[in-house]
Amino acid sequence: MSRLLNVSIGVLATIVLASTGLVQAEPLLCGVSLYGEFTHIDPVIGQVPPTRNDLPASLQALAWSPGGTLYAGRSGDLYTVDPWTGDVTHYLSIASDVRGMAFSPSGALYVTAGDVPQELRIINLTDGTYTSVGQLTGGEQSAQGMAFAQDGTLYGVSPHAHTIGTYTLSTIDLDDAEMHVVGSYTTANVNQSITFTPDGHLYALGESQFAELDPTNGAIISLIIRLDGDYRGLAVVPEPATLGLVVLGSLAVLSRRGRKSGKK
Repeated sequence: MSRLLNVSIGVLATIVLASTGLVQAEPLLCGVSLYGEFTHIDPVIGQVPPTRNDLPASLQALAWSPGGTLYAGRSGDLYTVDPWTGDVTHYLSIASDVRGMAFSPSGALYVTAGDVPQELRIINLTDGTYTSVGQLTGGEQSAQGMAFAQDGTLYGVSPHAHTIGTYTLSTIDLDDAEMHVVGSYTTANVNQSITFTPDGHLYALGESQFAELDPTNGAIISLIIRLDGDYRGLAVVPEPATLGLVVLGSLAVLSRRGRKSGKK
């Protein structure tokens, strides 16, 4: 309960300050690492404590569903994640590897799997089976991270196929898995996961770095923020105004519980 209270108070403070114009309201993002870490990330200041390190190991991806659930994926498993506390629940065993992962606006869960050339798959959230869209082809042949833009375009990020230290942003056709290069960057290895905010900002992370990308040309357009951990999954949570209502509700419940406890 103390972890929830700490996160709630921290985010509520940001919301209140934003409403007064003292700071700009920024989206709050969640990240998971290869070694069981969970954190919140603010695009301006970086990691927001508290961070925990007791999640399942080898998580490779995060994705927020249109239905309002945060999912984490690794080879053979899907989990649901509480975006406030980081608590995880095993949701489904799946017959697929997971590298990149993204929900379409209609609620279909896409993943990339396997070695290069990777395969684009759609996971059945009822029984864990998958349907293959096809092997990734075209300008690139892998997508370590994926995210849908608001217009339904699927983007992927990956190491450049032929140039070490260069990373590529591409769009991916949903009918045949062909990749079309948008652009590339070299100043940071944020090539493990990407996510779009509702207003169109594209954020990326890789291992211990976080940055904003320009979705029109793949360039890094923000300061590169260092993260304490080998982070592989990134997802945006609801807008601050929406989260504020949840926070206020949580604080009210905790306050009532505290008063009841004090009367005993």
